[in-house]
Parts: sequence; C-alpha cells; structure tokens
Amino acid sequence: MTLPFSVALIGTGNIAWHLGNAFVNSGVNITQVYGRNQGKSEEFSVLFKAESIQDFSKLTADFTIVCVSDDSIEKVISEIPADLKVLYTSGALAIKTFSAKKNIGILYPLQTFGDRLITNFKDIPILIESLDEEFLNEINALASAISSKVQVVNSEQRLIYHLSAVWMNNFVNHIGSIAYDIIHEHQLDWKTLQPLIEKTTSNLLINIPENIQTGPAKRKDLNTISKHLEHLNEEQKIVYNILSDSIKKKYNPNG
Repeated sequence: MTLPFSVALIGTGNIAWHLGNAFVNSGVNITQVYGRNQGKSEEFSVLFKAESIQDFSKLTADFTIVCVSDDSIEKVISEIPADLKVLYTSGALAIKTFSAKKNIGILYPLQTFGDRLITNFKDIPILIESLDEEFLNEINALASAISSKVQVVNSEQRLIYHLSAVWMNNFVNHIGSIAYDIIHEHQLDWKTLQPLIEKTTSNLLINIPENIQTGPAKRKDLNTISKHLEHLNEEQKIVYNILSDSIKKKYNPNG
C-alpha cells in the first residue's frame, strides 16, 4: 500500500540508506534523491526507484529530508527553496537555528547505523520536533509510517538523548575496538569474549547499570590493575586509567 506522502532524500550516507529503505518498505514514495557524489546519487535512485537530481530547485516532494553531517546541515538547508517542508536528522542541532523558517522540523531516529543491513524501524524510537504545531502533526504522521515509537521532544531533550547515545554506543564500541586489538595482539580468540559481550548487553537491558558494576577498579584491586597496565600501550593506558579512576570515584568516593 502506498501512503499519501512523498519524500526526497538529501545525502547518500548510511542514515539516508536506512531511512530510504524504511520508507519504501512502509509504502512511502521516495521521489527524488540528491548527493554531492552523482554516482552515489544515481545508485540510490535505482535502489529507491527515484529521480536523481543535482539541483535543489527541482525538489518537489512533500518532505525533503536532509541526511548529512551536522556541520553541513545549515548550509544545505539554506540552499533549499524556502517554501519546501524540510526535516533534518541531527541529534544535536537545535531547531532554533532555523527559527525564521516555518516548515522546518526534526526526524531523528535514535539508533546506530554503522552498517547497511535492513533494520526493523518499527522498534526504533524516532524523536520529532517543530516550532509549528500543524507541521509537527504532519511530521508525526510521516514518522509513524515507519515507527511505532515516535516521541515529541524539545531540542535540549534530544541533545541529552544524543549525548547518552554517544556514551552507550560510540564510546562502548570504541572500547570494544581496544579489547579486540588487545586480543589479536596476543594472538588469542575474539570469540571467547562473545558470551561476556552478550551477558553485558542483556544485563544493561534489565538493570540499572550502577547496580551491576564489577571489576578490579570497583574492588580497588590495585595489583590486578597494575598487571593489566603492563600489557597496554601508552594510549590504551590513558583510557584504562581514566575509566578506572572514574569507577573508583563513583563507588569509593572516600578513597
């Protein structure tokens, strides 16, 4: 079933790819795609059966969704015809940046998109915002076409969600990358950690993190910490010490 919305995508990165697939799979028509790289734009046009354009003046969709880096959003939106309804996907850029524009809003999926595997958007929270109540209702209808977890939040709340997501996803993933490097440097098997990774993740879903903290830093097991440090390079030692000190202060504030 085709829904009575049409969407144009600005950008050809992972977020545009995932949103595009979510819309298509939910019956929302993607009419146009734009990318600085014309080759990628044409790939998207084939994937979504849309028109590849290189000129913003040719945008005609009901919603133009800007899926570019935060540092590029303002410039891109400034070049889009003022009468068009524009959404952007940033977790951090406040909507007051565009207070002079009526039909501007946020459609921010709170999820990581580091791959290009089809994702079930119905379970992904989508945070929306607009300075115009009527337009907010339109955004809600569009977002609800792909997700059952649409939330209206203000810019400050969205920023806090984004900040927490950086800690939970980006930083955790980087720590995982360090763990992976250590395992491989010593020619051991990364898969041996898989049950621990799965248990850690499941624990976070059903507990308050503070209540399940373990490890040598919480126990103030200084001998173990010293042995760990012997096997780390200088950069890894810095990260290890910062995290260990943070844990010590949280669980042993009096030393």
